[in-house]
Amino acid sequence: MGEQKNQKTQDVNQLLKIRRDKLAELQADGKDPFQITKFDVTHHSQEVKDQFEDLEGKTIAVQTTTRPEKIFLSKTDERIPAIRSLIALQKRELIYPFLSKGYADALAAHETAIRQYMEDYNIKFRILDEPLETVGLGVAFDKNDDRGIEKQLTEILNQMRNDGTEKKIISRYIPDADKYLEVDSYGK
Repeated sequence: MGEQKNQKTQDVNQLLKIRRDKLAELQADGKDPFQITKFDVTHHSQEVKDQFEDLEGKTIAVQTTTRPEKIFLSKTDERIPAIRSLIALQKRELIYPFLSKGYADALAAHETAIRQYMEDYNIKFRILDEPLETVGLGVAFDKNDDRGIEKQLTEILNQMRNDGTEKKIISRYIPDADKYLEVDSYGK
């Protein structure tokens, strides 16, 4: 029993030695995983032009099977310049580290998801003023539903918009709620 315990202690000590040696090697190569890096501010976001031409020649990260991936791959939107490459990642949560670690120059995702990530992780990304795409959302009901709930819901949503409830609710989650309440101008 004592011999087994002694063997386990030796194994743990050997493992710790390997880890310390690996850390020392990384640090010697200038790849210290515990190093704190600081960057000086050279420009504030207001000083940078926030348009699509900023993407020219850049590497863009997107989530696979999303509208941004389709838009960049189709190359049919004349607003979007030629990019260097498109990195499509299966999990959305991976696109943010790809940008913050420098593997990608930009990412394309839903603005509210980007803002939530920035808030959750206290990180700042610059969001272009011009949206990649604007979409309208709707609610669907069974074609044969005769209860009239689609009319009731439309009335309630209109009432919520008119009395400010809609803006109040959205403002709890998104800082610039007016930007997301432009439904009256959508498609015009």
